[in-house]
Amino acid sequence: MKKEISFIVAIALLSILYIYSRDSQWVGSTELHTMMELVATILALMIGVLGLIRFYAKSDETIFLFIGAGFLGTGFLDGYHTVVTSSYFAELYPSPPENLIPWSWIASRLYLSIFLFWAYFESKDIKAEYVYRITLLTTTSSFLFFAFVPLPQAYYPELFFHRPEELLPALFFGLALHGFYKKGEWKENSFHYWLVLSLIVNFLSQTIFMSFSEHLFDYNFDMAHLLKKVSYITVLIGVFVSMLKTFQREEEMSKISKKQKEKLAISENLKRHILVTIPDMVWLKDIDGVYISCNPEFEKFFGAKEEDIVGKTDYDFVDRELADFFREHDKNAMNNDRPTINEEWVTYADHSKTVLLETTKTPLKDAYGNTIGVLGIGHDITKNKELINELNEERNRYLTIIRNSSDAIFLVDENGFVVEYSQKFEESLGYSGDEVLNLHVSDFEAIHTKEMVKQNIKNMMEGTQHMSFETVYRKKDGSQINVFVRVVKIVISGKPYGYSSFNDITEFIEIQQKLAWHQNYDSLTNLPNKKMFKEQLYKLAKQNRKFAVILLDIDYLKNINESFGHRAGDIVLKTFASWLTETISDIENLSRYQGNSFGIILNEIENDLEPVNTIENLKNLSDNQKIRIAQHSVNITFSSGIIIFPNDATDVDTLLQNLDAALYSAKEAGRNTYAYYKHELTDRAIEQVLMTNRLRDAIKKEQFRLYYQPQYCAKDDKLVGFEALIRWYSDKGIIPPFKFIPILESSNLIIDVGEWIIKTAFEKAVQWNRNGLEFGVLSINLSMVQLKSSNHLVETVEKLLAETSCKAEWIGIEVTESMAIDIETVQILNRFKELGFTISLDDFGTGYSSLSYLKKLPIHKLKIDKSFVDEIPKNEDDSILAKTIISMAKSLKLQVIAEGVENIEQKEFLLQNGCSEIQGYLYSKPLPETDADKLLKRNSTSLLC
Repeated sequence: MKKEISFIVAIALLSILYIYSRDSQWVGSTELHTMMELVATILALMIGVLGLIRFYAKSDETIFLFIGAGFLGTGFLDGYHTVVTSSYFAELYPSPPENLIPWSWIASRLYLSIFLFWAYFESKDIKAEYVYRITLLTTTSSFLFFAFVPLPQAYYPELFFHRPEELLPALFFGLALHGFYKKGEWKENSFHYWLVLSLIVNFLSQTIFMSFSEHLFDYNFDMAHLLKKVSYITVLIGVFVSMLKTFQREEEMSKISKKQKEKLAISENLKRHILVTIPDMVWLKDIDGVYISCNPEFEKFFGAKEEDIVGKTDYDFVDRELADFFREHDKNAMNNDRPTINEEWVTYADHSKTVLLETTKTPLKDAYGNTIGVLGIGHDITKNKELINELNEERNRYLTIIRNSSDAIFLVDENGFVVEYSQKFEESLGYSGDEVLNLHVSDFEAIHTKEMVKQNIKNMMEGTQHMSFETVYRKKDGSQINVFVRVVKIVISGKPYGYSSFNDITEFIEIQQKLAWHQNYDSLTNLPNKKMFKEQLYKLAKQNRKFAVILLDIDYLKNINESFGHRAGDIVLKTFASWLTETISDIENLSRYQGNSFGIILNEIENDLEPVNTIENLKNLSDNQKIRIAQHSVNITFSSGIIIFPNDATDVDTLLQNLDAALYSAKEAGRNTYAYYKHELTDRAIEQVLMTNRLRDAIKKEQFRLYYQPQYCAKDDKLVGFEALIRWYSDKGIIPPFKFIPILESSNLIIDVGEWIIKTAFEKAVQWNRNGLEFGVLSINLSMVQLKSSNHLVETVEKLLAETSCKAEWIGIEVTESMAIDIETVQILNRFKELGFTISLDDFGTGYSSLSYLKKLPIHKLKIDKSFVDEIPKNEDDSILAKTIISMAKSLKLQVIAEGVENIEQKEFLLQNGCSEIQGYLYSKPLPETDADKLLKRNSTSLLC
């Protein structure tokens, strides 16, 4: 970070230097310029030589090859520039000095900038000779070019940049600076740091000083020359620092190597001493079975000295059968890459004894992990084997009975150690063989401490004859089992023992626990279920204390299930449950009530607003944490019903009934909000039942009518179509759609009414067409219930097209954004598109659609929701959102229509930002059939927008 700040400081200083000194009255001279360029030549040649020295010190760092060659060539060109400045040789060149001086400067700068840019693409495979040839060729070409080619004037005072040719080196300096900065090695590599600093100086010098120079030797001209020396010095510092660090590393490596040799010598002596003093046979062979080394005990076995054994194989000392046996086990150890142990009877070379050896053979590895041989150790186990055989015979007499028992039996001594056991005991606890004989009862007793176990064993050995109890045993792998244990005290050879047996009752207990858990908890979210939640409510209600209950329902979870599958819905439910547990610490006051509903109990509230605070905390979590589903990020909202006990209910059943009513009220208010219970909600439920009955009667009496709202081209106000909207002419007057359409959908009456709308719209389109009226596209709205509840929607529409002789291209279909994220809906829309219908996405901006998902939808138009149009252009947020929607639609080659346009300011804003079509009261409210006919007759011009 400090290095990055130094870059910023350098840029700031150079910028400030230019701002405060650009108007300075400065009169330079040829002599000053010559002196500065002479210094530059010397610095460039020094950098070139040191750079090549640094490259040959470590040739894999080819950046120093480019630095060395580049600055050597630059040094020659700077020297040439210095010579022509003096004008002593001016008569040799076809260009006057006032042209030659700036152009020779540019040649030097362009050459260096290209080499530094080339250095960014350093290659480990490039040959130095290739770079030297390029250096020689380019510098020689430059000298010859200036000697024979006339040069144009280098200054153009009438241009903003008086010397535009300076921008070409500036370009390569800038590209090199961008490359080395992005590469990021300057953070750790000191040379790269100084090189980036030099490129900053070069780029700014070339851009803001030399490009604004008006004539030779003015302030900008001389300042650029001075900054060039600064840039050379920074590179020189970088090379010096790099060389110094390289020499320091080599010196450190030399010291380390010397110490390693000393340690190696000590290690070899120590290994040899250990090898000689080991009483067992020890030998080393290479990968081909040739002996490398051995110890004195092994010499006795072969009857030969180490120097006579080394370099030979087993076939030189033992018969072929035994040698084959040794070789086979050597190969097994090396091939399996692990130690092998085997027993073998061998006879010493002098026939003095025959012994049973336990031989361990271990693969030998080099520093790179490659197998280079085998280490063998032979241990005489003859006496051990004889002793073990005797003991085994004695033990087998009484082990047979215990070991073959079908029960889990074990015998413990007076100290609590297992001395005998059955096979069933091994299987039950996961131990095998001699592992069991090292066990103390406390090693597998999981409930009681070691001290308590010892005390219980002592009590039994001293007095108690038998006992039985339930406890928990710990298996070898750490898992636990529940057991029922029976212990009987017995005496063998005068010593007390505990004869124990046990039965594994884990499965029985687990079944009991699972049954109890499933009765009270939800298996998906691990929250208490509705049964346990109601029990908690009953318990609190008996205490007659004031408390609050919140019922939360996740909005549109059904859409997510149908769009992404029920696994996605389960992810949402589990995530929401985790938010609840993060908000409410006491899990007993939470519940997955049912489906996508969750319950919260707030004990002993002091303020009726406390439930709102809880809901807001939960909303903060849901707003800040998107849920990732099938490569989509989804925001989850929820609706909440709130009830206060005992204010709103005096018993639990009434409480839950009223709580449902409060939740329904929140959903009716548009979701993503909360509602307290009010007594009016019960009345509203009754009113909804009555309204449903009235709607059934309205269908029979044919009280519905279609109104038609015109849609216009934003550019020239030409009529382009209509949207068909339903109206209810009831016995009590016209009822607006927002009051009865939700009830139509919730009662499924929308299926019949929707089919009537489609057929009526088709018939109207046919009538207009037959009368020669150009109406554009007549749009109808489909509801979610129609799409989900009708198994043959597409077939029904095809049938109505045929019955009415309507053409699909006359009709538009509008669906809301939240409906279109459903996979099944997309399939239906694809079929409508194939038939020729125009598909529009209504209420855009209020749903879940991402740009990537929107691209997959079979739509022609986006319809901006009225809620975003109402406040434009006064509301900045709505204006930005409207612009964004229009821009996104253009990128997807979709038309955009805005609804709810009511004034000329809204229209002008939408038109200026690319909206193609407009609908709203600015032009017309929805019209009854006769008025729509009159409007069409007045509009005889083209409908194309």
